[in-house]
Amino acid sequence: MGWDDCPKAAERSPRGKGDVRWKDASTMVQLELLTSLLLFILPFFFFIIIIKTCFTYAINCNKSSSPPTKLPRSYPLIGSTLTLVANMERSNQWITELLQNTTATHNGTIILDQSLGYRQLITTNLLNVQHILKTQFYIYPKGDIFRDGLSSFLGSGIFNADGEKWKFQRQISSHAFNTKSLRKFIETAVEVEPHNRLLPLLSMTTTQKSVLDLQDKLQRFAFDNICKSAFGFDPNYLSPSFPQPETEFAVAFEAATLLSTMRLGSIFRWIWKLKRALDIGSEKQLRIAVSKVREFATNIGSFLQ
Repeated sequence: MGWDDCPKAAERSPRGKGDVRWKDASTMVQLELLTSLLLFILPFFFFIIIIKTCFTYAINCNKSSSPPTKLPRSYPLIGSTLTLVANMERSNQWITELLQNTTATHNGTIILDQSLGYRQLITTNLLNVQHILKTQFYIYPKGDIFRDGLSSFLGSGIFNADGEKWKFQRQISSHAFNTKSLRKFIETAVEVEPHNRLLPLLSMTTTQKSVLDLQDKLQRFAFDNICKSAFGFDPNYLSPSFPQPETEFAVAFEAATLLSTMRLGSIFRWIWKLKRALDIGSEKQLRIAVSKVREFATNIGSFLQ
């Protein structure tokens, strides 16, 4: 090595130490970022494991042949939501069994803990039903969860209103359902409709010895009656023969009802609100269904005018 090479070596030496220090600092930053990510992800990861374990336990309990004999277990933050979700497909039967088997200890009234501290009261006690729906009705409002969940479909109408708004709309609607109009409706709908459509359909089913979805037919029967009483329009959704007709309004109305009800059963309310903001999934379907229902109602209103 010559004399001219020494300064170059001396110049490279400090620069090499700087590279080492820069690499050390970069490594420290990466380690800090990795530690922060782990501290954030690990609790969430363990939370998911706990949720999955509890959900599996709830499903296994649901698969048991014996009916429930005590209230479902409640967990922090999520309450009894896991058991409710596990029994969602048979919720009516499960709640009925729960009420039957806890009557001795809870007198026909149970309270289910839901997520984030919300509680759901279910009762078959006649005194409680009278207290809630009649004598002290004014102190039991529908609440924010109910109103928010059904607002897209029902708006602020009588079925989704509280307080003075509900009282005002009830006074208006009561004139449309006085004794005379109600008697006329019973005579024309509840008596004529079954003889002209429902009974011939049941008779045909018996003659052909075929299987009939009675829930679907009663739903069609109720839908025709509601339309005739509310709009003065008969959609003919129930036919006295097969196949049964499909009307766009009836399909949209049923979809809007189902999707709105799904909001009320959501574990976390922010999920459907986020889907609504992004206009995706079930919220997009709900928006389309509601628009069709409102379009039909607007057309009927214009026709009646």
